[in-house]
Amino acid sequence: MKQIFLSLFFGCGLMLCFSAANAQDDIWEHTPSVRTMFRSGGSILIPADAMKEGTIGRECGQYVVPHDALDETLDLARLRNQDGSTCYDISKIERELGVSDGAWDHKTLVRVNLRYEALHELHLRWPAEGDCVPYDNWKGGITHCCGLPVAMINPAPPEYVVIIDKQIKPCKRSEFCIPKICLPHICCIPCCVANYLVEEFK
Repeated sequence: MKQIFLSLFFGCGLMLCFSAANAQDDIWEHTPSVRTMFRSGGSILIPADAMKEGTIGRECGQYVVPHDALDETLDLARLRNQDGSTCYDISKIERELGVSDGAWDHKTLVRVNLRYEALHELHLRWPAEGDCVPYDNWKGGITHCCGLPVAMINPAPPEYVVIIDKQIKPCKRSEFCIPKICLPHICCIPCCVANYLVEEFK
């Protein structure tokens, strides 16, 4: 009976996993062109300690997300310190952007914007082989299975760059804090379950 239950559970997990993958393929088949999705312009977040004057991005490319999508992400992550000053839940920004957990921990971020015309001149495109994509889960053109669109551009010269905000600061630690619990993204759970069962019954 236990084996039958596990087999059914394993089968359902695989079906859900394949369904999610096919659904994502369908979404991208009907997704507007990259230029349409970035009509509002593009934005980049860079840790302040890594921000340098001059060209932004390496020779093999620089990531960019839609301007309005990053607006929403920052709105959701915005909080207040006990003294009333604005701060941000950096871990929430990391999750939305598909950045490795803790990569920007306790770091102040700088937001850089690029106008639509600048993106066009810098060869706006979906990520492809040879681009400098810093995280594996960006390679499909999206930050995670239900996340933000991520495109690539050529390195951005200083004249194309507009620094919007140098003060995206992490919230100050409080003596009374709730430990952070990291859970997988809801739409990735079926695949996680299926992968676990495959490993368990090898």
